[in-house]
Amino acid sequence: VNMMWENKPIVAIGDPIATIENGLILQKDNYDQQLLDNLNEFISKSKQDGTLDSLSNHWFSDTEPTKHPDYNTLTGENGIIKVAVTNSMKPMAYRKGDLFTGYEVDFLTRFAKEYGYKLDFQGMDFDALIPAVVTGKCDLGAASVSITPERKQSVTFTDSHLTTESIAVVYQGIKQDESNTFINSISESFEKTFIRENRWKLIIDGIIITILISLLAIIFGTLLGFGLYMLKRSSVKLIRIIAINIARVYSRIIAGTPVVVILMLLFYVVFSSFSEISGVFVAVICFSLTFGAFVYDHMTVSVNSVDKGQIEAAYALGYTKNKTFFKIIFPQSMSVFLPSYCAQAVELIKATSVVGYIAVNDLTKMGDIIRSNTYEAFFPLISTAVIYFLLTWALSSLLGLVKKHFEPKRRTIKKILKGVKNI
Repeated sequence: VNMMWENKPIVAIGDPIATIENGLILQKDNYDQQLLDNLNEFISKSKQDGTLDSLSNHWFSDTEPTKHPDYNTLTGENGIIKVAVTNSMKPMAYRKGDLFTGYEVDFLTRFAKEYGYKLDFQGMDFDALIPAVVTGKCDLGAASVSITPERKQSVTFTDSHLTTESIAVVYQGIKQDESNTFINSISESFEKTFIRENRWKLIIDGIIITILISLLAIIFGTLLGFGLYMLKRSSVKLIRIIAINIARVYSRIIAGTPVVVILMLLFYVVFSSFSEISGVFVAVICFSLTFGAFVYDHMTVSVNSVDKGQIEAAYALGYTKNKTFFKIIFPQSMSVFLPSYCAQAVELIKATSVVGYIAVNDLTKMGDIIRSNTYEAFFPLISTAVIYFLLTWALSSLLGLVKKHFEPKRRTIKKILKGVKNI
């Protein structure tokens, strides 16, 4: 259907391969029985009064409908349903501008209006939809989920609200003519990617989320790693021993586990019972932990690279332990620490591209949404790459100013001896 809406020339091959029953999903055991009963009642009534047939005719047509459901006017006197939907599965559920639409969104809007619910749609990949329902992050899942015995072992299905047939299609291609020049095709691709449906707003939203996660993770990760290192230097032996052992286990776990696994463990296991916690919050925690482990390890290496004689000389000049560290050792260690710190901060921005696994619509995910809706790869991918480059370049330039501050040649005698009593 999506390819027909985008005027892609396709032809069906042979007879239907299979008949598929589609339903909405709830948690396996800990689900709202009243919500399930209401849904099944509405499905049964919609089959009898022709509502489902009307929805099918409206959404399964050769062109995309111009009329879309308005779920923002729902009153919600009987509560709010958090619904997991896909961002780009036309015509079932997909994102159009700032809102969600499609067959199942339309169906649920009609249901919520009749039964007094309010809908809170959470866009995500199809792979994340069932885990989001199983862990209780969402009350309901709607994204053309076919009813199968295997899935019934993990979730509770409503009655079938749609019967579809699976068919094979072949892409015929487009014959080149004078009206379909290279420049015209590039212009059309640009229009589809950025102008149509104001899709440039998706890119802006994705940039904001990426910057937010990256900056907060860098700040909190730096504080975490530096704080753990300072506890390691504590004059209290018990605190020092505890900090060293915690840091050793923590850094090894982080170093030996892929960041996407940590991300999904935090979202679907550690915070599974906290349904109100957003994916952005979990992403910040995840990348703060990974960046903090890096800061701790490289602080240790950088400080140890400073000649121990520097400490003895500082003590001889009357420096206290803390002033020795912050006036002598720390500034010198920065020449070793900051280059790798800057590189790791840049890597963190690029690493945030995996947050789509926990239903966070960052820059990469927004590009995927546009690409899956338009079947255009060039501009969504190129624009995503260019924006990541600009973000990393801006951060590198900013951190470059910090590096200059710690350059040995810029440290004057007056600055070094500031606050130190002369003997």
